[in-house]
Amino acid sequence: MCRTKQFARNRTGGTSVEFAVVAPLFFLLVIGSIQLFQFSAVCNSVENAVMEGVRKGILAGTSDTTVRQTVDASIASAGLSGHTVSVNRTTIDNVENLSVQVSLSLAANGFLVPSGGGWWTIQRQCSIRCE
Repeated sequence: MCRTKQFARNRTGGTSVEFAVVAPLFFLLVIGSIQLFQFSAVCNSVENAVMEGVRKGILAGTSDTTVRQTVDASIASAGLSGHTVSVNRTTIDNVENLSVQVSLSLAANGFLVPSGGGWWTIQRQCSIRCE
């Protein structure tokens, strides 16, 4: 019985062990949540930039360069970089179709992702008929 009481009183280091087990999981959860919210904000910014480019592009007399500049300005105002913009105009049955596509690298924008691989990019496209 004396040994049990002595063992129960000697609990030095228990808190350190619990912290060592729980802390990595807690920090992983916190950093993962921050990255998820940042990813959501970047996706929203890219989608808004594409829609602004298309809205600008359907105006009469607007060139592809103006559309690219509009998308570039919108993405730059969100503090993002490392993107490519493609603007395609096609005419089918005297109706012009405008398509704007943006690809943005997550690695170039502060995300904790491995380098390489095309699946770490956000791609958004918007198409509209100019009647």
